[in-house]
Amino acid sequence: MAIGSYKNSIDSFIITIVLGIIFIMLQAGEYFDATFCITEGIYPSTFYLLTGLHGFHVFVGIIFLIVCFIRLLKNHFLVNHYSGLVFAM
Repeated sequence: MAIGSYKNSIDSFIITIVLGIIFIMLQAGEYFDATFCITEGIYPSTFYLLTGLHGFHVFVGIIFLIVCFIRLLKNHFLVNHYSGLVFAM
């Protein structure tokens, strides 16, 4: 792997992880500022279900990306051995 692409990979991982964390923080803020409760009808139920599942999906993705980032820093990925990185994408 070329040095430039290794540095770009590290920078890209950091940016992606930070953006995921910002998304989760914004989602939590949206939940706390909501003026409705999940028991008030179909709209709040649908809202919390869909945004909750999406938030969980992003949270799991952040964990997966952090693990891959640590593996990248420890040089676990080779030119012909990087399937864990592909599964994270």
